[in-house]
Amino acid sequence: MTAEPLSQAARSLGILQAGAAILAQAAAPFDLPAQAAAAARILDRLTTTLDRFATVHNFRSGLGLSAPQLGIPRAAVVIRAAHGAACPSSTYAAWSSAH
Repeated sequence: MTAEPLSQAARSLGILQAGAAILAQAAAPFDLPAQAAAAARILDRLTTTLDRFATVHNFRSGLGLSAPQLGIPRAAVVIRAAHGAACPSSTYAAWSSAH
């Protein structure tokens, strides 16, 4: 882990902190399949940011990141299971559809 506090590292990656207004709002679901490309772009951004965040701290119990935490008011999340967890994939991506 770097010498900077974890919250500062998160901020440097564009991850919003508690108290940000968007975190108190309902996230909008996607209209799938019409918005599948937008959902994929957001999930890619979430995954990339999660990968970068994991380099500054060892999250032994797992790690997750939602679109609103990046200032995106959409219902999408990426979750990385803990190291050694029994699951078919160590990273999961999900989004909410209006349908």
